[in-house]
Amino acid sequence: LQKKMRSRILLEVHDSIIPNIYPEEENILDYLVWLYGTQKIREEWEWINVPLFIEKKISAINGNWAEMENKGLLTGEA
Repeated sequence: LQKKMRSRILLEVHDSIIPNIYPEEENILDYLVWLYGTQKIREEWEWINVPLFIEKKISAINGNWAEMENKGLLTGEA
C-alpha cells in the first residue's frame, strides 16, 4: 500500500503513536491506523485471539499532551 500523504507518525511511546496529521488526511490516517492496528496485524500474528481496539485522543494544532481531547474508538470507517 503506497499513499502520497504528508502526515507522518513521529514517534511511538509504549502503546501509543504520536502522529503529525494534516487535517485533510485525518480520516484516511484514522482508517489506516485502525486497519493495520486491529485487522492486518492478525495476518502476521495469528495467535492473537482477543478483540483489538484503538482509542483516539487529539490536541489542537500546535497543542500539547495536557490538552488532549478523547475522540473515542476508531471504527474502520474512512
